[in-house]
Amino acid sequence: MSITLSRRSAFIAAGAAATVAAVPWRGARADSHVAAGAQAPGFFRFRVGDFEVMSVSDGHLEVGPATGIVPNAPEQELIDLLRRHHRDPDAVAVQTNVTLINTGDHLVLADTGSGANFQETAGRLVTNLRAAGIDPADIDTVVLTHGHPDHAWGIIDDATGEPRFPNANYYVRETEWAFWTGDASLQALPEQFHGMVMGTRGNLGPIADRAERVAADVEIVPGVRVVDTPGHTPGHVSIHISSGDQQLLCLGDTITSDLITFRHPEWYFAFDMDPEQAVATRRRLFDQVATDGIPVIGYHLTFPGVGYVMRDGDAYAWAPMDWRWDL
Repeated sequence: MSITLSRRSAFIAAGAAATVAAVPWRGARADSHVAAGAQAPGFFRFRVGDFEVMSVSDGHLEVGPATGIVPNAPEQELIDLLRRHHRDPDAVAVQTNVTLINTGDHLVLADTGSGANFQETAGRLVTNLRAAGIDPADIDTVVLTHGHPDHAWGIIDDATGEPRFPNANYYVRETEWAFWTGDASLQALPEQFHGMVMGTRGNLGPIADRAERVAADVEIVPGVRVVDTPGHTPGHVSIHISSGDQQLLCLGDTITSDLITFRHPEWYFAFDMDPEQAVATRRRLFDQVATDGIPVIGYHLTFPGVGYVMRDGDAYAWAPMDWRWDL
């Protein structure tokens, strides 16, 4: 019986080989498929209590060289750190992750991305929202962490001159609004950044009648509160989200790199307007979320930018949240 089975197996194998030889595999030809040339839509859903939260990509920014972006870091140490992790010190890709909170009663968007006029690699928020099944007209609340281009230039559609989120009420820290719309921004920033100021004003101006200027530590809608975290800009805020016994802290630009900033919270970021205050704010937040085990979402962390901050000696480490296929 064993001999018979062996012969039968050999016969089947030979037949299969002949069939494979006669019918070429469809993927065998190098020119049989056209490469997509584009990434899949970028969004990631997760839960915070009864809320459904989504990290939505606006694309990425390209900045460099790194030694100019992290000005007080020892140059060779910074370059070696990036190269060890296969990053180009001369052209660093920085993700831009926008947070959407569905409370059941409100759709709250934290920041608006870059729009079409900052960098070609960014400005993809609306496309990715639509891919996730979200109509921009359904968003009723927009909270700005601050007024930099990659966070606020997505307010107005330059093609139409109309708000991209036409039915939203906007919330901005009062000191942040005053900074960008008054003389302080032009006085505080070098002349080469005055175009940035005017771009931010061009996005804030059309929503002035629907933008509420808020104080620190104000609840915007139930479960969504702004928290004063200055340093990056004068009125920078983070956003605290809570539902039931679960929390999430949306960090805005208090942190700008999961590779660099956790290891060296004392290193400056070139676009921090008050670097020492930004470092103090960062250390305070890191200590809080590491102690309490509160998950965070970072605007410039590797997509989707959701995870935990852990203590690591005198510094910190990043523990990204696992990608989950169910909620």
